[in-house]
Amino acid sequence: MKYTREEARIKAQQYAYEIRHGRHTEPKEKVSFEVWFLAGVRKYEERGADFDLIETGMVRIKWPRKVPMLRSLEDFHSK
Repeated sequence: MKYTREEARIKAQQYAYEIRHGRHTEPKEKVSFEVWFLAGVRKYEERGADFDLIETGMVRIKWPRKVPMLRSLEDFHSK
């Protein structure tokens, strides 16, 4: 089927809209929180961050030349 120039433009706009809004993508498989969290820790360790897990369910995140942050594991669950 051959589209006119106007029909091709409309079709391209509709397709771009669908891509921007998450259609035409493969659904990602669900992973457990532990797997997701560990993957995130490894990713940011490669960028220079240092993580310390504290027994009380807290995580200390240290970046070079920055003030360390303290976050609870619940902070990561809610995001």
